[in-house]
Amino acid sequence: MTRGAGLTGPLLATLGRPRWWALALAGFLVRGGILLMFLPIVTLPTPSGVTNALGPAVTGLALGGAGTDLILLVVGASLALVAAIIVGGLVGAWLEVTLVREVAVDEELGVALPGGPGGPGSGGLVGRGFAVRLLSHIPLVLALIWGVPGIVQAGYAELILPDELVTPLLVRVIQRVPVTVGLIVAAWLLGELLGGLALRELVAGRSLLAALGRGILAVVRRPIGAIGVLVATQAAMAILLVPALSASGATWDRVRFLLVDGILTSQDAVHLVLSLCLFVTLWFGGFVLAGLATAVRAAAWTVWSFALPSAPLPGGPLPGDQDALGAPSGTS
Repeated sequence: MTRGAGLTGPLLATLGRPRWWALALAGFLVRGGILLMFLPIVTLPTPSGVTNALGPAVTGLALGGAGTDLILLVVGASLALVAAIIVGGLVGAWLEVTLVREVAVDEELGVALPGGPGGPGSGGLVGRGFAVRLLSHIPLVLALIWGVPGIVQAGYAELILPDELVTPLLVRVIQRVPVTVGLIVAAWLLGELLGGLALRELVAGRSLLAALGRGILAVVRRPIGAIGVLVATQAAMAILLVPALSASGATWDRVRFLLVDGILTSQDAVHLVLSLCLFVTLWFGGFVLAGLATAVRAAAWTVWSFALPSAPLPGGPLPGDQDALGAPSGTS
């Protein structure tokens, strides 16, 4: 299979399989995509609003201590975040494993899991899939530990002594620390890349450490192909989602304007109904496009992992690196 077919094949196959869209969309949403999809209907706080909300807490810290309310807020938010990561990660891993298996045994794509249509044994596969995703994001955790203090300082400076107020606060903060933000984004993309490849190795029957090792080696051996698939799939998601979310956000602003100002005439009521219908269409259309984009991405990575040729591992197979038939993967 050529590299071009590794991208066009998954696209054509995915278009005719709405079930893949649903699985991919659900996995995308539970792993944090829901926050992105709700951006059009969420009003971000203004700099003055942020200052008013955080000012007392920041002042208390600066004067020598944190109040009980702030401590409870931080602890509660931390526990909620951990719970969301665990629940979302486990559900997302189950959905991703299901989708990868369906793609890998699809006759149109010509990919087959070791051991036949059922794939290898799945005992603890969801838990290991969640674990491999977490381990793959260690670079992101390190990048955040290094970069968040600088971002916080930049945000504080923009709130206290901004250079100008025309540019949105988020953009101004990024302009102050572009290298830090860029490294964090790069670390996140690297974690997504390694985690996706390693999870597919788990589905192929390999152990946790072997799956991680093979995911890293796959990128090292074929960096151009890996980066190409990553850029192509992420660009496709941006091309599909950005216009849909922007349009739905603009329509929601119109709906909110009509609701806040009140309906004065029958013509305003008609405009409100039409705007609301248009918003619902655009917003849910964004969900459909997100499902399509993430399904194509999952299929492309599965084809790239299982169907495209790869060289034997240098130094032989890794410990635990055996397929469902019991043969070392480097010799099968």
